[in-house]
Amino acid sequence: MGFIKSAFSFFCFIIILGACSSTTKRKVQQDYARVFKVPYETVWRATQQAMLNYPMNINNMDTGHLQTLYITGKHRYQAPHQESINLPSGYQYRLNINLIKGDELTKVVISKEARLQKDFFSEPQELVSDGFEEQVLIYRIKREILIENLLKKNMSQEPPAQSSN
Repeated sequence: MGFIKSAFSFFCFIIILGACSSTTKRKVQQDYARVFKVPYETVWRATQQAMLNYPMNINNMDTGHLQTLYITGKHRYQAPHQESINLPSGYQYRLNINLIKGDELTKVVISKEARLQKDFFSEPQELVSDGFEEQVLIYRIKREILIENLLKKNMSQEPPAQSSN
């Protein structure tokens, strides 16, 4: 009788363990971040320049938060190697950008909330971003900072003296 109880409890344990491991795993959203060794205001201006082509929902310099409206239709970003792929009409996303101010550093964190609305009645399905657009935005911000620093450097240099002949 003791053997049957232990075998039964072992069998139940295996079934419960198997049921727990077969549940669907939620995809984890990855944030893309970069730390810049420039003042907060410079990074904010560069981020504004990089985000000019996006419809904005939240744009708050005091909290360091930018958020786009949901982007749909032909305005959605497609990586160059994926241009031939047709995105479903229900695919939409929005970008959240947070700027974190440090003493001499500024951190930019970009996350993308993507979802797919299969039909009018169903709840949207949360999707995980491939990360291309976030990396492109970080690159654009970096380039805008570089351009601003070069312009400041050139403006601070005195023009060469012209000889009067």
